[in-house]
Amino acid sequence: MKLWIFSGALLGGLAVAMGSFGAHGLKETLEANGQAANWETAVRYAVFHALALLAVGIVSGMPQAADARGWLGVAGWSFLSGTAIFSGCLAVLALSGMRWLGAIVPIGGVLFLVGWACLALAGLACGSVQESP
Repeated sequence: MKLWIFSGALLGGLAVAMGSFGAHGLKETLEANGQAANWETAVRYAVFHALALLAVGIVSGMPQAADARGWLGVAGWSFLSGTAIFSGCLAVLALSGMRWLGAIVPIGGVLFLVGWACLALAGLACGSVQESP
């Protein structure tokens, strides 16, 4: 639980910093190189998956999620590694122009899909906690 909340919060802050830096400090460079869209996509997906990691962390701490913690763990690792690969490679591509990184980006996308599928399975695996009378 702590790992996912910490990672989601850290990633969310990093995404905000990247967005701000891209909009101000790198704007001219990214536009001149035709890479502004890649930078924006990297930031957007980092924000989405920061929120997903926070959700994984919060749900992991719920008593109803006891039977779903395995799926939640896979979802969390998929979101975290998917963000590193997808957003990381796009950001480096935007800054460096190393086009071969574009071939690695889809691996991160597949990890995102795995994460969302595992989160859905976790939802199905969550049981109900009944209150005592």
